[in-house]
Amino acid sequence: MAKARRKVKADPPPSSATSRHRLPATDHPLRYVFHQRPRCPDPDCRSGDLRIYRSKRHPDGAIERHVECRECGRRFILVVE
Repeated sequence: MAKARRKVKADPPPSSATSRHRLPATDHPLRYVFHQRPRCPDPDCRSGDLRIYRSKRHPDGAIERHVECRECGRRFILVVE
């Protein structure tokens, strides 16, 4: 008669390994980054109601977005780095 094998749980990783990707729980000024919403470049429009109709990711991590303003219809390219 064969003995049944006991399952052995692995030790949990050290606390530093599980929390290394988390931000510290302080209110450091660099914890929040605010940026204005993109707007139409037309000085007469300046609407924030934009439609993305094409996106392309570049090898350096930048994203090129082809955007159309829903108010005036102007098309432009927005690069997000």
